Amino acid sequence: MQKTIFITGASAGLGRATAKLFQSRGWNVIATMRNPENETELTKLANVTVLKLDLTSENQIDNMVKTIIKKYSVDVVLNNADNKNKLRYIAGTDAIELYEERGQLGAEGQYLKIKRMFDF
Repeated sequence: MQKTIFITGASAGLGRATAKLFQSRGWNVIATMRNPENETELTKLANVTVLKLDLTSENQIDNMVKTIIKKYSVDVVLNNADNKNKLRYIAGTDAIELYEERGQLGAEGQYLKIKRMFDF
């Protein structure tokens, strides 16, 4: 049976490289990212499914997990999403506070996603 890897933050860097590596080795790859409409490389690869996922949205996490468990048996999860490079200057908001808020939401989102996916 073909194995499946679920990757968050697959739009660049380690997430993208991991998606390409596992795909080249015959795995099903579920590559998630905030803006899949901008993805041009992974969408062309066989056995790669590119999906939208923002880990700061509990609703998106719930919907993603429901969709994935209906279609796949996930063997590996790579939680690679990272908000620290996405910071934008927001008038009146301290960048450190924003990072802490976004980082905490991302961490909680990842935990909730895994917890729901594997039901532990």
